[in-house]
Amino acid sequence: MLCFHPGRRENLDFSVMYLSAQPGGRLLDVGCGSGHKLRFLQDLGWAAEGVDIDPGAVDSARSKGLQVRLGTLEDQGYPENYFDAVTMSHLIEHVYDPLKLLGECRRILKPGGRLVAVTPNSKSWLHGLFESNWLALDPPRHLHIFSPSSLRSLAVKAGFLKFRLSTTIREANGLFMASKLIQNTGRYRWGCPLPRAFRLQARGMQLLEWAILKFKPDLGEEIALVGEK
Repeated sequence: MLCFHPGRRENLDFSVMYLSAQPGGRLLDVGCGSGHKLRFLQDLGWAAEGVDIDPGAVDSARSKGLQVRLGTLEDQGYPENYFDAVTMSHLIEHVYDPLKLLGECRRILKPGGRLVAVTPNSKSWLHGLFESNWLALDPPRHLHIFSPSSLRSLAVKAGFLKFRLSTTIREANGLFMASKLIQNTGRYRWGCPLPRAFRLQARGMQLLEWAILKFKPDLGEEIALVGEK
């Protein structure tokens, strides 16, 4: 039934960070925030822990009984060849040195371990439509906006020679609504109530992007990179 709901499969893949179940496998979520996804992955059987630079988020995650460290990944000094998987959701666009970050991820992964990185796609269809009003530009918080080719090149430089890379329509409806509001009003407030007709229009745009990706697969709103050490 997933194929009849454009976006549903992408939401499901993202919820498990594009990983097959590996009960007992060591997983590190970099930029784990308050630990919502970390808890979900733990419930799926991963021996999951996290790291984040936000003290408030770390305190919140720890209050849930999650094992989370405070600081950058590079500061932690994890052992080499230690984790079965390292995940990063919308993190790499925030860091000053993404190559150094990917290199450290590769160092701490076991041979055959997987890195999963999800990030906005500079080549996305909606970026082409909205240009500077595209929400995912998010200045000044986003320091880098990758295209599939630039993220592919970065992964190779970091030593990932075996990987798959795809773009998806996940959250395309939300990105459309936010970008349209920025275009029309100059601002967008997270969580603001939106008319039902506007939300239906956004779903229609997500469906249209799903069709476009059948012919131009690099135009999705997010890039999902799954690399293997």
